[in-house]
Amino acid sequence: MHGPYNTDTERSQAQISEPAFNEHDAASAKVNVTFFKTFAAKTNTTDNLTLMELRERVLNAAAREKGKLPWLKLAIFGKKRTDQNSLRHDANVTQITGIELDYDDEKIAFDHAVNAVKAMCISALIYTSPSHAPDAPRWRILALTSQPLPPEMRAKLVARLDGFLKAKLGAEKIAANESFTLSQAYYYGWVMNKQGLDHRAEVSRFRAEVK
Repeated sequence: MHGPYNTDTERSQAQISEPAFNEHDAASAKVNVTFFKTFAAKTNTTDNLTLMELRERVLNAAAREKGKLPWLKLAIFGKKRTDQNSLRHDANVTQITGIELDYDDEKIAFDHAVNAVKAMCISALIYTSPSHAPDAPRWRILALTSQPLPPEMRAKLVARLDGFLKAKLGAEKIAANESFTLSQAYYYGWVMNKQGLDHRAEVSRFRAEVK
């Protein structure tokens, strides 16, 4: 993986059309993911995982209530803390390793989202959020970048993914507003004893990645 871009020329090379790797090694490609145990985010850990390894974490994490579930973020954070001692804030994001798009409008089925992402030919993980129910779908997409990118590129990439999904799924709104927040992290896992539990995660692995 390369470091952050330093010039406008380097930034301009971040286009979605250029393949990051071929289909053969897509399964073994890894991404840096930051994990927070709590909302307070006073500590974090960063692991280098394949999409399938990340999928297993998402499927296996569980808690008795949503607020006890862990959080994840496709970004690298520094050591700056807020007045509340939190590491998770916009000024502390040093690089992004992907983007997250959160859907909470409860209209578009999870399977339709999976098919739309696969049609886009990007490397991504799509999983149901803890509040998801079959009759009130909520899901999110973790789309990888081919290498770490400057934080300022994130909003543009989220808008690009959002635009494609709105066109593909025929919806006026896909991305929840918080999807555009730079340091926004997300719950992963499932809530024990939740009625109508339908926790799922699917991987899309193709030649191109969001760049």
